[in-house]
Amino acid sequence: HASNAVELASAINYKKGLATSHGTLGYCYVNLDNPKALEYTQKALKLRTELDDKVGISTSLNVMGVIFYYKGDYLNSIDYHLKSLKMREDIGDEIKIATSYNNIALVHIALENYHDALDYLNKALTIRIKTENKRGIAIVYDNIGDVYSKLGNYEKAFECFDKSLSINKEIGNKKSAANSYFNIAVVYKSLSDFSNALTYYYQSLAIYNDLDEKNGIANVENGIASVYNMQGNFQQAIE
Repeated sequence: HASNAVELASAINYKKGLATSHGTLGYCYVNLDNPKALEYTQKALKLRTELDDKVGISTSLNVMGVIFYYKGDYLNSIDYHLKSLKMREDIGDEIKIATSYNNIALVHIALENYHDALDYLNKALTIRIKTENKRGIAIVYDNIGDVYSKLGNYEKAFECFDKSLSINKEIGNKKSAANSYFNIAVVYKSLSDFSNALTYYYQSLAIYNDLDEKNGIANVENGIASVYNMQGNFQQAIE
């Protein structure tokens, strides 16, 4: 549909529609084909800049931040996210501001700046509770739990992951539920409870396979391999 929209918008020289179509295509390709995601998002950003569409520009900047995050280019990622956040603060869109806070936190987690990550995540959580954004609340709880897990505070990590999983089941968000299962598995692995770790990893893997979510599948397979490796089950780890 987005590809058709690009053709139609081009045919009638509808620049705003063309920008929206390119933006949608760029977002759709994130984590599936990042070069294409980058190409379409850059086209959308150029058109939105020409139109002085501040909301659209902030969205494209955010998507650029996500693309560079998945490329492992964290400095570019955080730069784009901070630019997007500044625009969203100027616009006053609280829901989008919370998204930026969460995305900036993810980059800080990747850079092991855990206390900075918690600061941004708590800001995001405050807004998402205020706006009653259940899907968003669950995502933030998952990310806060991930930080606590990395800091070795497993009790708080479990608490956050349980909250997230409960919300995701309630609203039927399969992808985020898979992420919650994955995160719980990581904590069990850290506690050397390999049986529970594998149980939760495989629950996560089943959902990611069903969704054909390649980044999730790769992360879970890697986690399962690490458990088998710790158990001395090297052949299964290699597989």
